[in-house]
Amino acid sequence: EKVHSSSFLNIMRMLRMVRILRVARVASIFGELRKLVTSIAASLVPLCWTLTLIFLSIYMFAIMITHVVTERLNVEGAEFENREKLEELFGTLPRAMTTLYMIISEGIHWGEVMRPLVADVSPWLRPAICLFVAFQLFAMMNVITAYFVDAAFKTANDNERTELAENLLSTFAHAQNKSASDKLVITREDFQRFLDHDDMFDFCDLLQIEPEDAEIIYDLIDSGGAGSLSGKEFLSGMQRLVGPAKAEMTARISYEQRQYWHRSATNQMTILEALRKIDGTSGNCKRCIS
Repeated sequence: EKVHSSSFLNIMRMLRMVRILRVARVASIFGELRKLVTSIAASLVPLCWTLTLIFLSIYMFAIMITHVVTERLNVEGAEFENREKLEELFGTLPRAMTTLYMIISEGIHWGEVMRPLVADVSPWLRPAICLFVAFQLFAMMNVITAYFVDAAFKTANDNERTELAENLLSTFAHAQNKSASDKLVITREDFQRFLDHDDMFDFCDLLQIEPEDAEIIYDLIDSGGAGSLSGKEFLSGMQRLVGPAKAEMTARISYEQRQYWHRSATNQMTILEALRKIDGTSGNCKRCIS
């Protein structure tokens, strides 16, 4: 009975620890915290490949240095001042890998590792250790750091784009007293009413277009020309505009702007010509009557 009661208590403690996961809900409240958590979660897969690459590089070098050290220590009749130190650091392959990992992670200074190797094994291990440290710290670690920073920036930018599109959709939904999950319909007139909204200004700034030209955004989203969009269509269209094809969409917006102003100028010229003709016709009629 005591065994069952203790196991039951352990299970209850584990269930209580699960309650700690509720803290993750806080991330959805604070935007900056959510970005940090999302960036860390997105870096887990690259982290696995990074650890694999580090493991392989350490494994290959550890095989070489373990072979050299063990061959030297097994020489009959030879006495070594640092035998215990060498066996502790490089006596087996796992020990050698652990030592090399400690070198690149500042667990031990590489100078402490190099001294017994140079003194008792071979002076040629000095440049070998120096090359290993240089490759790991100056080449691999810098590339890995740059990759992680770039991945974090991309994740943060994607989150910002998604959040901006969702905020704009929520603005339209709030104006219609609906939720974003309801059957929301956004017409061109609805879109035009929110051209002066702060979220629209932020979206135009993200697309690098002027706020007064924001009306053309609806034309790009409503590619079929239906004149109305569901909430899902509007959100997917907004995300497409600010997604990976942003440069293409920006160029398309610029082209549409030029076409719009060209059509406006052409229409104005046509209207002016028609007014001149009407004015000329009315003048001829007046002369005929007189």
